Amino acid sequence: MAHPQTLAEYALNQFNNLDFFNISLCPKELRTSGGCNNPCTVFNTNEYCCTSGDCGETNYSKFFKQRCPNSFSYPQDDAINTLICPSGTKYRVVFCP
Repeated sequence: MAHPQTLAEYALNQFNNLDFFNISLCPKELRTSGGCNNPCTVFNTNEYCCTSGDCGETNYSKFFKQRCPNSFSYPQDDAINTLICPSGTKYRVVFCP
């Protein structure tokens, strides 16, 4: 897989005075001019479209989970890996080449 595009999102001072944040990575084959397509839109298969209601791991979520075990990589993974800090936390963002 090619290097993914990256998007960082922060929601500061939210529910229970917590900060929520995530970092999204978009593989090359899902890129679009407006950001990142859903794999369902690109491939239109049951595996990616969750037509059975069970949105489990896919090759994409496994790829990222192997490299970042604490990542949120598919819908049922949310409760385990949502990143939070108390409001007022001082953040340092470092951009690497």
